Amino acid sequence: MKNSSFKWRFLFALIFLGFSARSWAWQSQTPDEALLSVNNSLGVYLIPVQNVNYVEPNGSVNNCANGKSCANYSDEESGGLFGDGFSLDYMSPKMKLYGHLSYQFASGHLNYNGATQGGTPLQDTSGARIGDWDLKFGKGFALSEDQRVLLTPYIEFGNHFWQRDLDLGGGSNQFGEDYQNDYLDGGAMIQYVPPIHLLHKNDIVLEGNAGIGETIGPNITVPIANPPMPSNAPLGQEPFINLGLEADWHAMTALWVFLGYQYTYFSYFPSAIYSNATGAVEEPASFTNYNIYKLGIKIPFNGFPVIAKGIASMGDSASSKD
Repeated sequence: MKNSSFKWRFLFALIFLGFSARSWAWQSQTPDEALLSVNNSLGVYLIPVQNVNYVEPNGSVNNCANGKSCANYSDEESGGLFGDGFSLDYMSPKMKLYGHLSYQFASGHLNYNGATQGGTPLQDTSGARIGDWDLKFGKGFALSEDQRVLLTPYIEFGNHFWQRDLDLGGGSNQFGEDYQNDYLDGGAMIQYVPPIHLLHKNDIVLEGNAGIGETIGPNITVPIANPPMPSNAPLGQEPFINLGLEADWHAMTALWVFLGYQYTYFSYFPSAIYSNATGAVEEPASFTNYNIYKLGIKIPFNGFPVIAKGIASMGDSASSKD
């Protein structure tokens, strides 16, 4: 909690600096300049809520064989996590070549509704630590003569992990599972500078993006393996979907403030069936979706000298008063 509180204070301190430094005064810009500013920036954001919804259909070993139905869920987890992240965006001024790097992490507890590894139905809580990073490459194309609309097709490569602690009742019921996968998808980002504004001309950018692809190399690691299942078991590749919305406001020359929403869906195909003389086990299919809300700031690259100048002038003003 101390670390999270520090990040909140750090974010609000940056916003306060942005509004208090006189040399950060906002300057007029064209729609193209607004798009280039928001697309050439370093972002820091908080995730007040990351809603997680995870389900496993009844395992095929016990419930889906010989024509039995798999319609019901034997394992469900849901709830909200708290986290933060950063982003780094670059777009060349003329050719509109685009690059993006981001990382985000959220943690907390989820509501567990299902069964322990022993098969006893149980409702409890589980610990969760979820991290994602992604890398995008694309090229922007202006869709209007006034350059208010920019379409940027891209390819994306990323990685997802989920450290899952099923502390179901504690003691001998404690169980850990780590899921991990890479993913590859193709998509597009569309950005629009509306002819309306909050304080200054062209100070708003609206954004939407959508990507669809497939997980790569998904696997589950079980520190306390359930023989004959190995401690690390491959899972089947399945579709991956990523959608997002964002609203950016150019509050000051060196400061954008933004609100964002991200929806992610992916699934894993069951692992192989591992068997020995005592029986058979597998990791069943699973379906996961996240609803992620973001609040943060972006500092455009050309804003860092402005920040330094503003802080220096604030220091000079304080010295002159002394």
